[in-house]
Amino acid sequence: MGKQSTGKSYYLNHLTGSSFAISGARCTDGVWLTVRLMGNCLLVVLDFEGLRSIERSAQEDTFLSVLNAAVSRLTVFRIEMRFDKDIDAMFSKFQQGVSLLKGDPRLFQGKLYLNAKDVNPNDQDSVVFEFQSKLEVILRENCAKNFVTAMYGGDVDITCCPPLGNVDYYEALQEGLELLKMSRDTVSYSSGNDIYDCLSMVLSKISLLDWTSMEVNMKQALAVELRMQIRMGLRYGKLVDCELVDGEQEEHLEKWKTFFDDMDTMADMPEDAMLDFQLDLDLKSAELLQESKRILMHFFMTILQMRGEQRNRSNEAQFDNVWSFLLWRREHRVRLWMSNLPSIGREEMDDLNACVLKLTQYLRRCQHTCAHCKLGCFESFLHDASTPHDCGTNHKCINLCAYCAATGGEKTCSSVAGHSGPCNCGQNEHTCMEPCSMIDASNCEKTCSLKVDHAEPHLCSVKLHCCGEPCQVVECRGLCMLPFENLHDLHTCSANRCQQTCVMPDCGNICCDPDHFHPRGANHLCGQPHRCTAECTEDGVCEIKVHLERVTNTFIGKRSTFEFTRQEMNGSKRKCSAVVAASETSHPDRHRCNSVVHYCKERCPCCQYFCDKAYGHDGLHRTSHGSMKNTYFVSDSQEVDVGERKYTAGEQGVAEMCPFFCSKMGRGHIHFMPCQHKADTCIYTASDGRKHCKLKLEPNPTMPMDEVLHATYWNTLGWEDPVSSAVEKASFKKCPYKCDVPDHADDSPSYCILDAWHEPVDKFDSRGQNASHSVVEGHLFGCKHYAARGNVHHIFVLDASGSMNGDPWIDLTEAVNGYLLDHVKMKGIDCGDLVSVVTFSSGAEISFEGKSLASMLNTPIHFRDGGTNYDAGLRCVNEVLSRNSNSTHSPVLLFFSDGYPTAGYNGESIADLIVANHNLESYVVGFGKASKVCLKNLAKRLDGSYYKAVTSIDLFNTFKSISESVHLKTGLVANTTAA
Repeated sequence: MGKQSTGKSYYLNHLTGSSFAISGARCTDGVWLTVRLMGNCLLVVLDFEGLRSIERSAQEDTFLSVLNAAVSRLTVFRIEMRFDKDIDAMFSKFQQGVSLLKGDPRLFQGKLYLNAKDVNPNDQDSVVFEFQSKLEVILRENCAKNFVTAMYGGDVDITCCPPLGNVDYYEALQEGLELLKMSRDTVSYSSGNDIYDCLSMVLSKISLLDWTSMEVNMKQALAVELRMQIRMGLRYGKLVDCELVDGEQEEHLEKWKTFFDDMDTMADMPEDAMLDFQLDLDLKSAELLQESKRILMHFFMTILQMRGEQRNRSNEAQFDNVWSFLLWRREHRVRLWMSNLPSIGREEMDDLNACVLKLTQYLRRCQHTCAHCKLGCFESFLHDASTPHDCGTNHKCINLCAYCAATGGEKTCSSVAGHSGPCNCGQNEHTCMEPCSMIDASNCEKTCSLKVDHAEPHLCSVKLHCCGEPCQVVECRGLCMLPFENLHDLHTCSANRCQQTCVMPDCGNICCDPDHFHPRGANHLCGQPHRCTAECTEDGVCEIKVHLERVTNTFIGKRSTFEFTRQEMNGSKRKCSAVVAASETSHPDRHRCNSVVHYCKERCPCCQYFCDKAYGHDGLHRTSHGSMKNTYFVSDSQEVDVGERKYTAGEQGVAEMCPFFCSKMGRGHIHFMPCQHKADTCIYTASDGRKHCKLKLEPNPTMPMDEVLHATYWNTLGWEDPVSSAVEKASFKKCPYKCDVPDHADDSPSYCILDAWHEPVDKFDSRGQNASHSVVEGHLFGCKHYAARGNVHHIFVLDASGSMNGDPWIDLTEAVNGYLLDHVKMKGIDCGDLVSVVTFSSGAEISFEGKSLASMLNTPIHFRDGGTNYDAGLRCVNEVLSRNSNSTHSPVLLFFSDGYPTAGYNGESIADLIVANHNLESYVVGFGKASKVCLKNLAKRLDGSYYKAVTSIDLFNTFKSISESVHLKTGLVANTTAA
């Protein structure tokens, strides 16, 4: 990462062997990804577009930095060789992203590698020191949450890279390579799936602007994966990443062996993993029914072919037993696998149970007799009553006539498939062929199968003629199986259990009661435990999710139209996780889901996101915040501008997000809240961050409103500050008035350094007397600006008393010379300024008068010795001022002393005379232990500024700052927007 044109792509290409496009201009859009082999490791290389570009918003820069820090194991941050405002702003964007992504141990495990470009070897130590110092400031200002610690675990390396074309550039790549190898060996991802899951989840979270814990999302992703694996396991009997196991099946197999006539059938069973049941459990019901019949027929015919048998009712029954065992075995193995998985919740078990129920019910054969022949129905057990029972064949017997075969003939049987008795062609009068005497029986084969001219009643080959009337059990689709020839009052089929559906919600199984006539209103239970389906009754919200309503929405306002991403957070109650015993319809305990934490029910009044703290928590609410759909703009004018977006008062703030909106509004911004009082009775007085608004705010000018500072606003609402950066939060408390002098670049403005809503500062306030400060319109600024004021007459009044002898005098004269040199640098050697020097002790003398500034450079000044007489020195000043034209050269007086004045000679009366007769600018400097009171009084009488210099270094700096101050002040503008 880094700013535009810092050689990011070029560096990556040489470091990793990638081939990203390189250009001096902007050529990387978004994030590009490639992969390289690094030994036996797959290296994923990400090339990010330049930050702080005009094509990207501050919010997008934050997202790019969060993406990088979250997934990268080594972030190479290419920087200029000086810590400029752009880098400071980029680090602020990093800081904004500290709290966005959380809840996954794979996040933020990398190292931050600051690589300064184009640094010559001689400058490397100073560049590294500068960046180290800045990072230390960030750590101090954001002790609890700073991006260095939160995103990179405090693991930062700072190096310098020589300019391109220098052989040292390529040697410096070795440092990056060593860090890359270290990252590979210590914090790599476990697999390709691992990084893919992490990267895709982070991208999804950023796309949705979902800042809830990733732990919840990962659980949801795992649930989706588990859902797929359940369906795969039930269909194929195997999984991609692991094997299903058989477990201890012997105890279950015994009951199946009793159903098989041929014990060798068990040995012939194919392995479970070899069987594809071919049923897609996500199909709709009609498709499932159609597929089920095809699947049942396929497996039945496969078994018949394996055993070399023709179809009949006997092997249909045996298939039912084998098939039931195969389905049970599949279910058993999948449940065994599920039981060994960690953290299986209610939803996962419910999904497994639903899938098993689908599989076993749809792939259960109907077992009724075909409507067109005597074979069994191979429709699914769940087929509709309107669908006729169907065996899946053409319903004709495919065997040869048994009677013809006895005489060497080969004629096909004319009976329906699955008929009883010998096959009969029906053409050669092998049998009677008269109607059967019990032709009205449901299973009668209609024609007599006895020999021609028999004496007995006509009888077909069916051994037992059944009644065939519908079974009288409600919802039973069977036919009465009682003998047709016996009179009976109650019709019953051959079923030996209740056919009612289990009364438990979402069960779908059949009642296990052995009484086929189990009363309809009874408790029909399937004999299996059930999950309670009641809603959780615990206080709070069981689950919170962020939903993207659309990929993009379009905001259409009166002043602008633009696209934005909108998302909402929804909360829901989950189902009770208790298990209801097989013999019960409810459980005695309170309904409670398996959520470890139930969340607070409160929503942010701006974005409606739920609080993500536990229900009943102490202190302020907290959330990740989203679109401010529950807000609207107010302003003292109709127009409201937020960054590039243009609104009209009254329009919704749905396109803005809580934390980023406050960041856009910036220093000292205010929010508005309805006031419950009129202006003269409002209890808020600004001292607590809230005061009555005296403006008439659109769209409802008559509504009383309060102005509220950022921190007070969120505290009043009862929510934690949505902005995480300590630097930003500190700036929100500061006054937003800005210096509008062109000297300040757009990216480095100068603001009033006091707190927002401070009391007006008097121009004589001591804070404004600092050489680098100024007071304008009641605001205190950490800057001074002066316009060109023509030629200047610099008048030095220097204390040359005995206490200044030696080093103090040398330091003083060097400071004077430094002052003159600064003016030469600013105005040129031929600037036309004049210099006069007055030295005083017990008396005074004019050492130099009206000399050119150039001629005074490095000129020795004579030392006097003696006492300290302010009056004497100022009388000489008055003489100099009287003899020189103040109209062509503006006088600047610099008075210096390190001692108390001789009694009666403090210079105050003469100072009054000078101020009354001459328009000059005055500075008074006290050195060492000089009398602060006397010199401050003198500065006040001269209508000037007082400075204190304790050491020789202070002295030099003081004269330097005075030199910089000899210019005129300009005005201010307020940088506030009411929204």
